[in-house]
Amino acid sequence: MSTLRYRASTRLPYAMALTDLFEYAHDHPDPDFVFGPTDLEQLESSGLAVSGKDLSSVGELLSRVAGLVPDSP
Repeated sequence: MSTLRYRASTRLPYAMALTDLFEYAHDHPDPDFVFGPTDLEQLESSGLAVSGKDLSSVGELLSRVAGLVPDSP
């Protein structure tokens, strides 16, 4: 299992990323990834984390969210 982490300077990219992740999960039953937190205040303090076996499609999806950048470990 691997984890991708993301940061943003405002709430809008986080909100857009969450929307994209929820829609992706809805369109792909039994997604093999988890993400969180889903609370904007928590996202501002800790960033967005996505964990799963194969995150290539999720990483590609999130790379299109303007203002959302990968967080270095």
